[in-house]
Amino acid sequence: MAHLFMGCVRAQREGLGAAEALERTLARVAKSCAFATLTTVVGLLSLMNCDVRQVSGFGLVGAAGIALAFVWTFGPGLALLKLFLGGGRTLGKDEAPRGGDGDSAMKRAANWSEAVRRRRLGIVAAGVLGLAVAAFGIHRIRTDIRVVEFLDRSSPTRVALQEFEEVYGGINVVQFEIDSGVENGINNLPFLAYVEELQEFADGHPSVSGSYSYAQLIKMMNQIWEGEKEGSLQLPQNPLLLGMFVVALKSQNFPFLSALADEKFQSAIVIVRTRDMLSTEYLELLQEIVAFAEKSRPEGVRVSAAEGIHSILEADRRIMDAQVESVAVTIGVVGLTLALLWRSVWLALLALLVNVVPVGLALSLAGFADIPLNSVTVMVAAIVLSVAVDDAVHFITWWRDEFQRSGDSKEALASAIRTKGPPILFTSLILAGVFGAFLVFSFPPVRHFGALSAVSFGGAVISTLVLLPAILGWRRSKSSTPPAVETTDSAD
Repeated sequence: MAHLFMGCVRAQREGLGAAEALERTLARVAKSCAFATLTTVVGLLSLMNCDVRQVSGFGLVGAAGIALAFVWTFGPGLALLKLFLGGGRTLGKDEAPRGGDGDSAMKRAANWSEAVRRRRLGIVAAGVLGLAVAAFGIHRIRTDIRVVEFLDRSSPTRVALQEFEEVYGGINVVQFEIDSGVENGINNLPFLAYVEELQEFADGHPSVSGSYSYAQLIKMMNQIWEGEKEGSLQLPQNPLLLGMFVVALKSQNFPFLSALADEKFQSAIVIVRTRDMLSTEYLELLQEIVAFAEKSRPEGVRVSAAEGIHSILEADRRIMDAQVESVAVTIGVVGLTLALLWRSVWLALLALLVNVVPVGLALSLAGFADIPLNSVTVMVAAIVLSVAVDDAVHFITWWRDEFQRSGDSKEALASAIRTKGPPILFTSLILAGVFGAFLVFSFPPVRHFGALSAVSFGGAVISTLVLLPAILGWRRSKSSTPPAVETTDSAD
């Protein structure tokens, strides 16, 4: 929309009426907009290859939204834009459009193009250095997260959790449900001995700060029954005594009992509390406990980890891994699409390269600033690459067409900067501002995502208007050029 609107404003300044301004603008932007839309849609649809429902759904909805935006912009949007442009005046048959500020704008574009071309070696060297810095910073990125990092440092909840951690030695709590398979099945000695064994295994891990179970409750009742004498904290060996304890529990209906067993006494709960730790360590600990439970469980017994903090961490890990894998697929699909559209593998690789540099630097910033990469912040790479590559698509498409028409590399580069530079700068500033607004959010992952995205879009516009022209500046003009042909952009 920015390319379309700014093109119409430019055409009207040349003295064209509404209809002619739209015609001139479409000749300038329709092809590059179509290419940019196609690559973005294809890139988002590539996410549907992921088996994580949230990621594949995001790709489908995102692709549909981009496609609908294109149809609206070049459908009803054109009609509304024509009304907005007003009548204007139509040029006479022998009247040429006036230059307006076109001559000065083209001169500025030529000066910028020439300045970039003269310094292209230093600019490319800076780009290579940026890639090296990005590689080093990305290597420092921390993908392991802690639960409290989903909360702001000043959040009362986070402060309370940290105080709880200091006083009680743990904030991560998980419930292991052990289903006996039959009603009242947890009230037999072999089953209780199994629960006790599982709890003791969990307690033996250095990161576990506490555990609670139905078997432990029965042991405490036995200790009280035997007058708290030494060695009495154990399961009763007499089935009749065990039955008496169970009757006492059922008759009193203690509130805490519902946390350790279900109403039918079919499932027992083992609650494990651990100290605050990185997500990988926490999930590995739970896997060790589940593996031990599966190895020694009696026949007919089922063990599962109930919903808890680990569910959030597991979901975050699955989404993040899927996003990382999808970035490579997205880059490959977008690159292949561009290579087919431009019929040039070199230009396709160039479009991707000039956007990998700023995205890589933004991610390296996360590594240097110790910003953890989670399911939210990891979306920076996929989203920014999908959107920012559009600027390179607009620029290269125009440059390629102008170079094929005139054969003059300098003229094509200056024309691309003149025609595509302003809308690229305008859209990048809008994107950086919109994502920068996320800094006011209290949810740290969203705030980090906004900051990294804003930096990426800011870097992308510099890369597109500086690094890209510097590399294209190495392209030599054709030895023999065809006669000049008047085009819709002759006013430039």
